[in-house]
Amino acid sequence: MDDTLTVRRAGAEDVPAIRSIAEAAWHAAYSDFLEADAIRRALAEWYAPERIEAGIERPATTYLVADVDEVRGYCSIELDGDVASLSSIYVDPAHWGEGYGSALLERALALAREAGAARIEVLVAPENRIGRSFYEAKGFAVAGEEWVESFDGDERVVRYARAI
Repeated sequence: MDDTLTVRRAGAEDVPAIRSIAEAAWHAAYSDFLEADAIRRALAEWYAPERIEAGIERPATTYLVADVDEVRGYCSIELDGDVASLSSIYVDPAHWGEGYGSALLERALALAREAGAARIEVLVAPENRIGRSFYEAKGFAVAGEEWVESFDGDERVVRYARAI
């Protein structure tokens, strides 16, 4: 990881980088189990510029970016009550394994702790080996499985959790 890394709150100027990272990461992480059309539709719906901007401006949501000379990763976290929800965390696949995801997660955990949360949860597709390995390495454990409404109908997910 570069010594000049800054993990900071995202602003509207970061929306293009967030969208680009999400697109690259979704294709790299999910193409083994999601059809290309499903990825395209999810990105179009969940990563529309106005939707990201609204998320950045929402008081209970915090978007963070890992910035060196460019944005290399981002995450979003919902801070409301004693359980924080990690909504997303993605790093440009060209920089996987360089510590940017870890830096984002550590900052998100610190923000959740400061907000009074005692636990953090994240939903992961059961087939997402990359994400599951990352969370397990960071002390998350499976807390259950459930069905959630998705862009493509109902989807089974694994809920991971850990104490903060």
